[in-house]
Amino acid sequence: MEVCGEDILDALRYYNPDVVKILPNEVVKKLAMDRFDFEIDETYKSVTDEIIRSLDNIDQEKIIRAAYIRKFLG
Repeated sequence: MEVCGEDILDALRYYNPDVVKILPNEVVKKLAMDRFDFEIDETYKSVTDEIIRSLDNIDQEKIIRAAYIRKFLG
């Protein structure tokens, strides 16, 4: 596992492994998430799971809920 700073670990907790379902293969190949030891925020993952499942019919309220959890809309 790679040693990284607290800022990186804080950001990585908002990573949703299911995002690979919607990313292009070229991007997925470049992800190196196994290099880091981090815990996923399950509340955030739950909300982003719903967003991923509903991409054909995007629910802006869910996107705002996810942004609220990570305290960043962007």
